[in-house]
Amino acid sequence: MMCPPGVDQTGRSPQQWTIMAPLKQQKIHLTGERNIWTSVLDQFTNADENFGAFDRLINAKPAPFEVCDLLPFPGALQSPRTKSYVEILPPEILDIILKDNALETADLLALSLTSQTLWLQVAAHIRSIRYNSLGYWANTPFVVTGTYMSTLPPALYQHYPIIRNQNAVFAARIMKHVGMSPARRWNYDSRADFTDVAGSVSNKTWMDAFDHHTSASGLAMVLSSKPRLAGMGEALRTVLVKHLLDPIPIPIGSSWTLRNLTAKECVQLHVEDIDASLARTPHVKGLKRLTVDKILVLQSTWHWDYSYWNGRQGKGAHRFDHDAWAGHCFDIVPRVEVSDLGDGWQDVTKEVARIGKQCLGSKPREGRSSRLSVTQEL
Repeated sequence: MMCPPGVDQTGRSPQQWTIMAPLKQQKIHLTGERNIWTSVLDQFTNADENFGAFDRLINAKPAPFEVCDLLPFPGALQSPRTKSYVEILPPEILDIILKDNALETADLLALSLTSQTLWLQVAAHIRSIRYNSLGYWANTPFVVTGTYMSTLPPALYQHYPIIRNQNAVFAARIMKHVGMSPARRWNYDSRADFTDVAGSVSNKTWMDAFDHHTSASGLAMVLSSKPRLAGMGEALRTVLVKHLLDPIPIPIGSSWTLRNLTAKECVQLHVEDIDASLARTPHVKGLKRLTVDKILVLQSTWHWDYSYWNGRQGKGAHRFDHDAWAGHCFDIVPRVEVSDLGDGWQDVTKEVARIGKQCLGSKPREGRSSRLSVTQEL
């Protein structure tokens, strides 16, 4: 872990990286093997990793749906003769129960598979969860901080003016390299206090719970034994994916625009028929690995300046100068041309592509797992 306040610089651990939405007080830790020369950030940008940037920044309305879409094969189902005590509860009371924080994903899916009534009620609740999670980071400051940072990005100082003043006093000290600067202390506290949202927009957790409970409960066997219900299990799975977990479809061949609302710059993105792990991750056309996630990480990194080492950079060392977007606000919308965005906007797709080609190394060999993961810190 990083050094606590007041620890001498020589006792510092290798730099660690955190994706942050400061005004939302949310974070995502980047974890992996660390040493002084090979950073976790290098590993992220050179592996097929993402932190759910599309879902977090999307600024578009979900696709419309009808309640009947949530219950496949309605003609093959029969209304139950009796209902359980849970099923006869008013929908408002059941909704309060479903919103209890003690209920995990697996609990909700288990409840939904017990009856038609509860499937519809839980399905509506799941869609609400996904809808509310979409675009939560849109138009709010975004930054990737390194634990060696000694200042805040200029764009963040307007939100933290006190730290600007405190940092100025700290920099004026004669022994300014002793102790922790106010900006670094802010990063230290934020890493500890912000809510970790890694995986909060992941569909895999929902699908794993669905597959587990349809199998463990015997529901899959029951459905397969009744000709009139053949395919019901797969149909429910399709409903879960199409109408609940992916309310905003990202079809193959679709185009999107990443907008930097602070700098008035945009990057045109595309979705191609590529590897399943990246199929829902828009990228710069022709550069499948330069995804929106990597663009944001490469352009929004803020950390300590390696020039302090006076040329002691070892073999493989990489100095990140791509901090132009640190602390800026973003969103993602269906493709829009720069001429339609208004005065002062620039299309920087080519520049971002050039930077991406320089920074993205060779793709990890097939069958070799990445050492980096976006995960919660225990």
